[in-house]
Amino acid sequence: MDVPRTLEGDLQARDLRLVILASRYNERVVDALVRGAIDALSRAGLEERKVELVRVPGAFELPLVARRLAMTRRYDAIIALGAVIRGETGHYDFVAGEACGGLARVATETGVPVALGLLTTETTEQALERSGGKAGNKGAEAALCAVELANLLRRIEACMASPRQLETRARTAARRQLAQALYQLQLTGQPWQDIHAQFAGESAFAAADAAFFKEAMSGIAGSMADLDAELAEFGKIPAPQLDPIEHGILWLGLWELRCRPEVPYRTVIDEAVRLAHAFGAAEGYRFVNAVLDAASRVHRAPERGAA
Repeated sequence: MDVPRTLEGDLQARDLRLVILASRYNERVVDALVRGAIDALSRAGLEERKVELVRVPGAFELPLVARRLAMTRRYDAIIALGAVIRGETGHYDFVAGEACGGLARVATETGVPVALGLLTTETTEQALERSGGKAGNKGAEAALCAVELANLLRRIEACMASPRQLETRARTAARRQLAQALYQLQLTGQPWQDIHAQFAGESAFAAADAAFFKEAMSGIAGSMADLDAELAEFGKIPAPQLDPIEHGILWLGLWELRCRPEVPYRTVIDEAVRLAHAFGAAEGYRFVNAVLDAASRVHRAPERGAA
């Protein structure tokens, strides 16, 4: 009997955008779940500084905020954590049922995976056992579930995509890898060739446009002084004062505006803004948008005029 083709998600989190949504009620238990989730994501390759944490008052509020987070389309998956412990009234059944059902509806109606790390136990002791005690940590389990689901959905989408869609996604994946690689270039001062070799050897790189990644790394590394001079002109801020993440994203955007005329200027700016949303500071995307818009008026003047 032939072995059927199997699609599975891996547990590599480096290239994912994930958010932990946690309730404050039963804080001792939930804080342990959060620590377990962050540790699991770190071991899966996601830097702790890239993990976002959103707090809500209690488990009942999880679905509402999960839906709003999913609708931003900023995240590949949501990790919902909380604890509902039975008391002397029927409040437990109502809250637990509504929270679990609401989170399930968020996932099915938005298409964004919601990993369930909501404990429903009879006693506080049972909850503590499941948040780092002898029964493991359900926060860590939910985090790994979110990683696997996010990667599985990416694989399913890739199987259904047209060649043109695959090309576009590969270019987008390469830009995400470049944002991280250029950040590393600034922090470590490594030769770009070494950073390229490091990224090319990772599993997440398989989905990226490898030729575009290498061309961009080489081109940016060889013209950083020129790029910085233009960024200082368009952004009115000296390059050393720029946030390293936003600096790398601006290098990439400016390089594309200058060297890849076949890529529409609007695409260059939109992709840079998405990267700033995913990796940068809260309002950093506004600065990125403004700088590259100004640069496009110089480097893509005929294209903008035609538009």
